[in-house]
Amino acid sequence: VQVALKVIPSKNYRHNDRAKQLLRTEVAVMSRIRKLAHPHLMQFKHTFEDAEKIVMVLEFLSGEGACLSEEE
Repeated sequence: VQVALKVIPSKNYRHNDRAKQLLRTEVAVMSRIRKLAHPHLMQFKHTFEDAEKIVMVLEFLSGEGACLSEEE
């Protein structure tokens, strides 16, 4: 199974309360979306955090067939 990793260094949010809140919101939204299992939404798998970074494990999207017209 291929996955994509989104790595966010702690220096990007450690001393910035707004950035921390936005990151928490992103993780919360992605967690809720996971329950939808919609074919047009990237699936969130898991998140890990340590002192240096947060890592979000996401569904890998190859880009093939991912483009839709405005009508679609």
